[in-house]
Amino acid sequence: MTKPVCLSPVVNNTTNLLFEGTVILPKGACLLRLVAGPLFEVILEHRLLAYGPCRAPKGFARECEIPLDSKKAGKALIIRILSYGFPAGEVDSFEPYCEAEIYDKDHHLLMDTSNFSFSLVPDYLRRSSRYSYRRGFVERYDERKTERVPLPMKAIDAPVILGSFNSTRIEIAEPISSTGPLPFAGFESDAGPGLCGDPLFKDVNRFDVTKEFLDVVKTGYSYEEWDYGVDEAGIFSLDFDTEEEQDVFLVFEEAKIKGEWQFRRSGAQDLITIHLKAGKTHFLSAAPYCFRFVRLLFSQPLSVHLSIYRVANQDILPYREDSDPVVSNIQKAARRSFAENAYDILTDCPGRERTGWLCDSFFTGRSESHFTGKADREHDFLENFIVGTAEEIAPGMIPMCFPSEEITQMYIPNWAMWFVLEMEDYAKRTGDRSLIEKSQEKIKNLLDFLSRFENEWGLLEDLGSSIWDIFQHRAKDPHAWLFIEWSNAASYVNGVSFPTNMLYAATLEAYGRMYHDVACLTKAMKIRQKIQEVSFFDRFYHDHALRDGNGSLKTVPDHISEACQYYALFFGFDGDAGYFERVKDELGPFGKHQEKIDPCAPFIGFLLRLEVLHEHGAIEELRREAKAKYGPMAEITGTLWETFEITNSLNHAVSSYVGVLLETPAPTKATEKAPSSGRGLSTD
Repeated sequence: MTKPVCLSPVVNNTTNLLFEGTVILPKGACLLRLVAGPLFEVILEHRLLAYGPCRAPKGFARECEIPLDSKKAGKALIIRILSYGFPAGEVDSFEPYCEAEIYDKDHHLLMDTSNFSFSLVPDYLRRSSRYSYRRGFVERYDERKTERVPLPMKAIDAPVILGSFNSTRIEIAEPISSTGPLPFAGFESDAGPGLCGDPLFKDVNRFDVTKEFLDVVKTGYSYEEWDYGVDEAGIFSLDFDTEEEQDVFLVFEEAKIKGEWQFRRSGAQDLITIHLKAGKTHFLSAAPYCFRFVRLLFSQPLSVHLSIYRVANQDILPYREDSDPVVSNIQKAARRSFAENAYDILTDCPGRERTGWLCDSFFTGRSESHFTGKADREHDFLENFIVGTAEEIAPGMIPMCFPSEEITQMYIPNWAMWFVLEMEDYAKRTGDRSLIEKSQEKIKNLLDFLSRFENEWGLLEDLGSSIWDIFQHRAKDPHAWLFIEWSNAASYVNGVSFPTNMLYAATLEAYGRMYHDVACLTKAMKIRQKIQEVSFFDRFYHDHALRDGNGSLKTVPDHISEACQYYALFFGFDGDAGYFERVKDELGPFGKHQEKIDPCAPFIGFLLRLEVLHEHGAIEELRREAKAKYGPMAEITGTLWETFEITNSLNHAVSSYVGVLLETPAPTKATEKAPSSGRGLSTD
């Protein structure tokens, strides 16, 4: 943009603020160039043309180009902007703003932000409650409120443009079936507010979901229910017609448990409240959500039509469908799980969090390359970490998710190391070394930070604590969360965590190869030798070592997890002769005996297991295990989940990598193994 006009609202409080800018368009085709945030929607004649976020760190942005075609002069173009005004994982915390320019077909500037009229969205109710721990607020509306009050705006410095983003990859989708109206007898169960009720949010939780929703609908309410057949992610569009004003409640859910609806199952308060005025109302949600089932609860007769604006999967390449119907379903579910988590950057899930997490991204980045032949979303994801800063966490550390502001100042040092591995993996897959050059200082600062925790063994010690110790106030540093995966392995991290040090060795190797640093490669080799010496005995690698009463380090003999074995194999630790076959046959979902070894979780242990099976050419076993664990997921929601049960997210991007493994031929020689498992001193 040339000499952009960037405006921000003049308000005392930006918490849960929804405002909009309106301009009257001339007749004909033109082009909108937009930079806005944190979240935005572009609406023309009640139709959603584009939406954000288009995430970038504070002070940066990516520009959207949105074609406009007004059939008649005098049509209003609306840009709606939603600000949480509160630290969240979904978006960084910054002053909301709008920077818009409209050009005619000959590229002449017709108008800019200064030509827009800004106002608060009158029907939006700011008194609400957190929607989830890492997102914003439950959307609440009163459609009787129609008076638009002008919103004063101030000029602010325009953000630095990092590149462009296509925010128009959306399409309308209709449900496949509907039921009702039927009497509403309450939800079969309620999981409660979960982390939404954390004391951190006591000043912003001003809408009581239990008293002002659950108690209200106990009697006198009916419902209509829609089924989309599979998990969808998108923005709700509803058209209402009611003779009497009334409160209606839109609830949504990814799956039912044995046919029963558990409200707040995933830890998110999946609810939108609307007070309808008599007559017709067109409604558009201000943010996207994830669901298969949607219910509208109402107390008076009405008619309603539901549709959604979802991500169009135009970037997905054609592929060969497997002849096995279970594998074929997993292939489709993997692509859906990827696409619905790759709108602007790579995210973990499109519902509860919509957050850009490291480690997840290592595998989801590979999914993007495989499913689309490109790495656009991964590039922007990584670039955000490189150019942005997270001042709330320890200097030198890389945030666990970004762009966001971590209200607890917490970080996961393991995830910072996965960032280094992904940088190398990205460059090898794409041939693009530009991000490697830009990130060297940040990675070097990370290695300097980590080196402070090296002990007499040369291994990292007391780098962080389990999340359970942090929650129970037993952690030495309540901000450093040492995380292996969601199983008992998560508790075996105190002292010297061997999976963490396996990751540390791979991180040093990646740095050594990327920047031709022989000292880092030599250091990694010594770490490998020490881990082999002190962690591997009695046929398996052990998870951690602790200091005894004399201050000597001793490996804990009875803390052995599956996850530790998969970390070892993934990062190239061979154990002894027959170690891989032992792990393959004795562990996993069909293992012969694993009572002394803690089973793994889907993320990250089981995913590493499948990767290791693939690397060693055990394709039939890979297919067998993937079908057993992911086949039911694909059947129930058409997506792949965060866990093996109907808990948490049922549309998790990292699990899409299972589809990649099922479709990729096994490597034919050791040099084709994953870049993260290399061990030599070569700096090529």
